[in-house]
Amino acid sequence: MTVRNGPPTAPPDAAVGSSGFGLVGMRERAELTGARLEHGPTSDGGWQVLLRIPRDPDVQPGLQEDS
Repeated sequence: MTVRNGPPTAPPDAAVGSSGFGLVGMRERAELTGARLEHGPTSDGGWQVLLRIPRDPDVQPGLQEDS
């Protein structure tokens, strides 16, 4: 999964805080599942987050087992 934001249209508001765990929390969750998280600035001044989730080789894409 890739999420890419373009460059900001206004400077960040320093008064706005964060109540979550952000990239640290995303990385911890990715590691728990064997996924890989990459993030960083883009060439146009935006930001990108890329999550690569391993696929079970025994499950074919598009097919689900009935429970």
